[in-house]
Amino acid sequence: MTYFTTLHWMFTVVSVVVFIIGFYFGIRLKGQMRTVALAVLILGMGAIYGVGMLSLDKNTKKAELVQFENKRVLRDESIIFSGAVVNTGNYMIGKVTLEIKLVNHASATSRLKGEDFYQTNAIFGNLFNFGGDTTIKQKSRPGSITESFVVATNLAPGERVTFSYRMPFPTYFSNIRMHTKLFNH
Repeated sequence: MTYFTTLHWMFTVVSVVVFIIGFYFGIRLKGQMRTVALAVLILGMGAIYGVGMLSLDKNTKKAELVQFENKRVLRDESIIFSGAVVNTGNYMIGKVTLEIKLVNHASATSRLKGEDFYQTNAIFGNLFNFGGDTTIKQKSRPGSITESFVVATNLAPGERVTFSYRMPFPTYFSNIRMHTKLFNH
């Protein structure tokens, strides 16, 4: 659930008042200018409202990832991520999502190809294979794996929540580079 702060409500009220004033002056125009003015008003106010809300969310809802660590479990070829999330802002956060991306960083970059980093998801993506020597086993080995999961919900200001998440670890990854990103909603 996304929480509106007092800043969100004030921005909404100001946006509605500006829209009503613009609509009033747009209605008073004659002919084709009326439809153009009203279309520009609706599109412009929609864009301003969307960007404003995203900006307010980014600046009011702040969470921080602390004590983040990972442990690899060889028994079932998985990796366990654990840590804590702290709400460092002054407002309630509805949902905190953590995105983890594991990238296989091979030591010999001469063996890497473009398909190790980019995989098409088009219907006819692999129809024209001009390389010829790639096998099905090599195609099913992506060079990166991305997973996201919800770490905390309804996080109050100053609250700290611990988490643990198990993710499958590919056996062919030799030297990984890990990227984490925290999303606050």
